[in-house]
Formats: sequence, C-alpha cells, structure tokens
Amino acid sequence: MINTMLLALCMFVIPFCQVLPALAFVLAVMGFNMGSVDTLANLQMITVFGDAVPPFLQVRNFVCNMLHTKLGLFSSNTFKSSVFYYY
Repeated sequence: MINTMLLALCMFVIPFCQVLPALAFVLAVMGFNMGSVDTLANLQMITVFGDAVPPFLQVRNFVCNMLHTKLGLFSSNTFKSSVFYYY
C-alpha cells in the first residue's frame, strides 16, 4: 500500500524537478517501488495458485508488455503531431 502511494507521489513530483540529480533520485525511488509492487504481486500469485503459477505469470507479463508498447506508441504519436512542431 505504501509503495503504491509513493508511486503516485513520485509521478506527481516529476514535473517539478528542476535539476537532473533530483529527477534521478525521484526516478530511482519510483523504480524501487515499482519493483516492490511487482515482486509482491508475484509472491501473492505463487501463494494463491501454487504450482500452477507459470501460465498466469506468462499471460500477465505478455498482456502488460503489450499494453505498455501500444500505449507508448499512441502517446508518442500525440507528440509527433504538427501542433507540437515549431518552425
């Protein structure tokens, strides 16, 4: 619960980082918290499903990676539009 709240706080603080070391620190804290949330989710799946976990983890990782890839492409296309080009 605390890790999830720290993730939201880190995402809120990122736009206000004025210097690179501050941004690097915030991203490091955010990465640690993301890893903690992922590890705890994996442990919970192992606890619930026991030996039948591998298919669930593979499907979860596939879907998450596919969504991140597609959402990244959609969001990057927004910034490629002519509105953001200054001539």
